[in-house]
Amino acid sequence: MRNGVSVWGGIVWDREFDQENRKLTITAYSHEIYRFNRVLLKTRKYTDEDVFDVVRDLVNAMNYDLQDGINAIAGEPAQYNGTGGRPDSANIGLDLGTGLRGVTMTNEDDFRGIELKYIGEIINALSDNKNKYFEWRIEHTFTAGEFQKALKLTVPAANGYDSTLLFEYPGVISKYTWSDSMENASTRFWVTGAGDGPEKRIEYFINDTILSGGVLGDYDYIDYPLFDELELSRHGSVKNVDTLKEHAEQYAKESVPPMTDWEVTLYGEFDPQVSAFNQGDWAKFIIKDENFSSTQAFTRRIEEITVNVADAENQHDTVTLALTNETGPSTDMD
Repeated sequence: MRNGVSVWGGIVWDREFDQENRKLTITAYSHEIYRFNRVLLKTRKYTDEDVFDVVRDLVNAMNYDLQDGINAIAGEPAQYNGTGGRPDSANIGLDLGTGLRGVTMTNEDDFRGIELKYIGEIINALSDNKNKYFEWRIEHTFTAGEFQKALKLTVPAANGYDSTLLFEYPGVISKYTWSDSMENASTRFWVTGAGDGPEKRIEYFINDTILSGGVLGDYDYIDYPLFDELELSRHGSVKNVDTLKEHAEQYAKESVPPMTDWEVTLYGEFDPQVSAFNQGDWAKFIIKDENFSSTQAFTRRIEEITVNVADAENQHDTVTLALTNETGPSTDMD
């Protein structure tokens, strides 16, 4: 809570007590972590159902412990068989919402309980699909004296043109760091799918624009050599080669060289405050620093948010933002 506004909620995960320094350290994760500690036990089959409704169904399945329905078909009444705990022990109380993605699932999109996959893993695989792309998070509010949790499913804007969120240095930004790296960058990205040996499905995407020194977005690239990157484990059950190609293209776009990482630290009491933005939001950043010959203006998406509460009243609370390598258009300096 900050000024009566809920800014974060989650699950206490670890505790450590240091007797010598009289210090108790608590580690907590946001509620999304629960999806990666729950296995889908009941096979779900979807035909012509909106992707967002499918996600809601998967989350709803998580709210029940269907131990005797591992190979049952979706559509049967959700029920609890009385083993493994109480019926409400799995339900963390989410408002699932009603909005639609506008993209439907097909008969090929089945999730088998016998595979024992984590529900979070399944939802992430859905969200990574180029044709079904979406983002999800659990949003917290404090209303009428009670904390509320809601599943938020969104399709982010393709760029940050419409973003009104602005951070400036000097100003709300107290300090910043940036680094360029080729460590995970690529100009050709390979993805493997289902099969073994000669039957293994392999696809790739090559970024010809960067290799030929062309213009991509706001950047005029030099002639880069071939840099290969691989994803060998995430899509081992995918048989469709077109789907593998889409994954390879998406990974290639996320690893365009050089990969520039920005991290900015904000004064917690200055606007915009932490309650005004979320992970995944586009934001504009303006850096006016004598170390640069000109003003740095760029648009990035917020990947991580870290809040640090000051130890003393005369110190600042701080909010640290890690930004994605994914870039938006240059910020208009006028």
